[in-house]
Amino acid sequence: MTLDQLLSTSSNVLGTVALVFYTFPCPQHHLCAHVDHVLSDRAYYRRLSVETEPLESVMRSTLRASDTETLTGISTIRAEHCRSEYCRGCSRCVVKLADAGPTGQRAVPEHSASSLDRRLALLS
Repeated sequence: MTLDQLLSTSSNVLGTVALVFYTFPCPQHHLCAHVDHVLSDRAYYRRLSVETEPLESVMRSTLRASDTETLTGISTIRAEHCRSEYCRGCSRCVVKLADAGPTGQRAVPEHSASSLDRRLALLS
């Protein structure tokens, strides 16, 4: 039953298409141009998708990583770790400033202090 319906439907469709193309020759030209346009667009977008696929996967993995960190709390653990490192760094600077005393010695390393001096000299 289904094979009979398939053959009947396909022969009706093919007959109608053949009749339209035989009666009106103009749609043939439009159809050929349309098929050519569709095929060239398909090739272009296929090449474009191959180039953008790695970028998309990288962006998707970054988004997924941030979602995973949010759900698991890893970002909070990282922030706490960074905060403790920052506090240790600040306490080292305070100790350096306290050790410098009233003599006015710099707590900043010499190479960065000299680069700061050069930049300020350029700006003034």
